[in-house]
Amino acid sequence: MTHQIGLAWLAAAASLRQQADDPSLDVNICQACLRRSVSTAYYAVFHLITGDCVALVCIDADESPVAQRLRRSLNHSDLKKVLASLIGSVEYGRKQGGLSPIALPLQCMQALAETFIGLQNAREAADYAFDQPVDAVKADQALANAEDVISEWQQLSLDLKQQFAQLLLLRVMPNQR
Repeated sequence: MTHQIGLAWLAAAASLRQQADDPSLDVNICQACLRRSVSTAYYAVFHLITGDCVALVCIDADESPVAQRLRRSLNHSDLKKVLASLIGSVEYGRKQGGLSPIALPLQCMQALAETFIGLQNAREAADYAFDQPVDAVKADQALANAEDVISEWQQLSLDLKQQFAQLLLLRVMPNQR
């Protein structure tokens, strides 16, 4: 289910990107389409990963009130912090000594984490930095990055996804001992 939702968001992002190429549209509408394309590409990834994390720990994740509440409790900052801690982000206080033993298997997620964080930063710029125009190159890069993260996430083993889900849902930073 979450895979389908993520792909639907990604298709919407691609559609917005295509609309921006319509020469009959006003330049401000094209800019809005490009901005929404970047934002929607990010949300495709966010909802896929958080939805999968909830589904991995909740029975009947689509209908359960507990699962719905858990899904709503996850936020962008939590996901970014857990992923950033996997790549040693100074911004999120990576401690000397590396990852804790519980997170060592998740080292293979470093490329996914870096791409996700870049995509989230692009989304924030597209949504809030109106003094910085979004061009077709930035929108295309966001779509490609979203596709990469989705592909990398789908290739992870069930065990690694479950371990990551536990860290995210408990808001445990992998570099905390």
